[in-house]
Amino acid sequence: MVETIAQRQWIFGARQLGLRLRAALISQIFKKGLRLSSLSRQSHTSGEVINYMSVDIQRITDFIWYLNIIWMLPIQISLAIYILHTNLGMGSFAALAATLVVLLYNIPMTNLQKRYQTRIMEAKDNRMKATSEILRSMKTIKLQAWDSQFLHKLESLRKIEYDWLWKSLRLTAIGAFVFWGSPTFISVVTFWACMLMGIDLTAGRSFISIGHLQNVTRPYI
Repeated sequence: MVETIAQRQWIFGARQLGLRLRAALISQIFKKGLRLSSLSRQSHTSGEVINYMSVDIQRITDFIWYLNIIWMLPIQISLAIYILHTNLGMGSFAALAATLVVLLYNIPMTNLQKRYQTRIMEAKDNRMKATSEILRSMKTIKLQAWDSQFLHKLESLRKIEYDWLWKSLRLTAIGAFVFWGSPTFISVVTFWACMLMGIDLTAGRSFISIGHLQNVTRPYI
């Protein structure tokens, strides 16, 4: 109960701080955009500014959400491993090994997701820049009957963005499978190792171990 109350209070406070920081940063970016010179406007397109206010700021506010995990993660995992070692003995090392396997599997997935997000942002910037230029030159485009050519250009840029989004979504689906499957995988490996070692798994010991196995896997998945 104490953990639940403390966690709810932290979530509420982090949400409040994140919303205030988001509003302040968007306001500052908007004010800075109004004071940009003509030269600066050429180097910073409207698409980049929109991405700053929608994507980059969201990453900063999300960091506040995970800030508490930086110091809590080592303590939580250490205590969980200690309690598992008390209950399961050498079987706790099987849980630690399975946890490391899942953790190592998440590292390349995270790097790949970062690469996909970079490509998505670049494709979105190019599409927004082309859209803004077309809208500003709409009279000339209509006068010269260039509608189909510029429509094809926008569709090709949108196709590039769609391809990277589709790759990112597929990787997200794999990550969701790992997220929900990791606790089961680690529990199965741990109890299987305990059976091979001849460790007596009573009902009480099993339920306590399952609860602390969730504490091991929950912080990083």
